[in-house]
Amino acid sequence: MSDSNSTRKKHRKKVKRSNWLVYFCYISLLLAAIAGNYLQHNDQSRVIFDYFGSSVQQAAGDSPWAYIMQQANKTYPIITAKGNGYGGPLSVSVKIDEKSRKIVEVDLLQHKDTPAYIARLERKHFLRQFKGKALNSDFLVDIDIDGISGATYSTKGINLAVRDAAHQVASQLDMPKPWQARPFNFSIKDVVLTLVIIAAIFSKKVPRQYRKGYDLVMSVVVVATMGFWLNSSLSLNAFGSLFLGYLPDWHSHPGWYILMSSVLASLLFMGRNIYCNQLCPFYIIQQWLNKLSGLNFSPAKRLLDNAKFGVNLLLWLSLILIFLSRTPAITSFEPFAMMFSLEGVGIQWYILPLALIGSAVMNNFWCRLFCPVGRLLNHSLEIRSKAKNKLLRAKRIRVKAV
Repeated sequence: MSDSNSTRKKHRKKVKRSNWLVYFCYISLLLAAIAGNYLQHNDQSRVIFDYFGSSVQQAAGDSPWAYIMQQANKTYPIITAKGNGYGGPLSVSVKIDEKSRKIVEVDLLQHKDTPAYIARLERKHFLRQFKGKALNSDFLVDIDIDGISGATYSTKGINLAVRDAAHQVASQLDMPKPWQARPFNFSIKDVVLTLVIIAAIFSKKVPRQYRKGYDLVMSVVVVATMGFWLNSSLSLNAFGSLFLGYLPDWHSHPGWYILMSSVLASLLFMGRNIYCNQLCPFYIIQQWLNKLSGLNFSPAKRLLDNAKFGVNLLLWLSLILIFLSRTPAITSFEPFAMMFSLEGVGIQWYILPLALIGSAVMNNFWCRLFCPVGRLLNHSLEIRSKAKNKLLRAKRIRVKAV
């Protein structure tokens, strides 16, 4: 009997320590978010002077322009604008020829986007396309401006910033306004994404005798579409942008809102994590590799418990860095995008081979031991389950009282 009481006491102490650790994590994340917001500097003048140096000057007080540049005995007005890329806000400068009323040059002054996407834009000389464009042009991606495959969010974020700035100046100069209102871009990709999500949500309704075939078809479709075609794997970058309010323009990126709202709604209303086991193409790739190898290393329970603590720690540290720096891309270590685009930066070149080799040896290697997104989604389910149980207990207590 005494051994039983001793075991209960140890268990209660362990639960109490665990609860205090959870409270500490929540409080520290809140403080990091407050500190990051307080320390953030939005001095646009400093940004533009750091970028251009002494060649740019503050315009006179009665000038309609904020900045001017003297170049080859000619004065060019410069205006700045902001947009949102995949990993957060970005700012651009637009140099204007006031006489011809055209864009002379566009520069990316500052960004918090994923470095690999910005590097792709630079390789493709994306910003050169704006040179010579009339200020009242439409600036429509894939019509007036060529989009860059694999960097869609960055492409559209920069384009929208330039578009808004150019149209503002065109209005000041009383130019004709032939441009369209910002179009709602619901493409075939968004249709396919929606259909795949619906298929995942209703997979539980498929009769048991057809479930195996249905799951096989779904896995191939998810890898082909959400992996290689759309490259729409959810990363901690996306959730960091959501937490910080760095939301992409809904006119240009309805697919982001469709995927994110579907995943969050399934957690809240269905109590299901439809993403990790059904919509994550990297999870499916791991499954295939493990089946091909025929290996299945089963780690000890203690190792799995330690791994859970490790991924919790990794998630906490990543979120702390995101909130303090207000830069979601600072945690771009996950191998998802690199797996399907074959482009990555820094540590991703080492993590992807490690994840693939590990998956061949142990089922769901990355998901079980390292994935912060999976841990974040599953932790949300745990919170929902605890809240639901408390509500049910409170309801039972009220019924008994009556």
